[in-house]
Amino acid sequence: MPIASADPVGESLGDVSGGVTHSASPAVASATPRPKATPRPTAAPRPKATPRPTPTPRPKATPRPTAAPVKKPAAQATAAPTPRPAPTPKPTPAIVYQYQATGLATWGDFGGAVITRLPPGTPIRICGSLGCWEGVSSGNGPSAGGGNLVDLDAAVFQRVCGPLGTGVGSIVLSWR
Repeated sequence: MPIASADPVGESLGDVSGGVTHSASPAVASATPRPKATPRPTAAPRPKATPRPTPTPRPKATPRPTAAPVKKPAAQATAAPTPRPAPTPKPTPAIVYQYQATGLATWGDFGGAVITRLPPGTPIRICGSLGCWEGVSSGNGPSAGGGNLVDLDAAVFQRVCGPLGTGVGSIVLSWR
């Protein structure tokens, strides 16, 4: 038998028998379930940044087992080994100068140049009482009648002949 129910106001809501609610008004729930709302599409999720790969450690080498252990013969006491002599360095080939002249050298402020009567760029060596200097001739040097063989820059003169106060030094000029 249908059971009627009333709300507190006193109006009848309809038959509630059998677990199905029947209503007098269509706005109230019916026997057919309502479909669920479809979710709205959203923007595609941003891909996560890929982590940088960490370097993988190299495997350590493990010794392989041998078939049988090898026994080394007992070391005999010997005298300390004699040290080998260090190899002697090969000497650099000496520059051979074909021509030589002996004479006097004077000095001046020539900016490092050595002025001779030889053509410019001629390889030369000048030796005096203190040592030798090697380089190239700057050419257009002292006249033949002046008595001097070369004009040296002040720094070269000090290295080859000595203090500038001597004024003139005795030298040997070699060229090729």
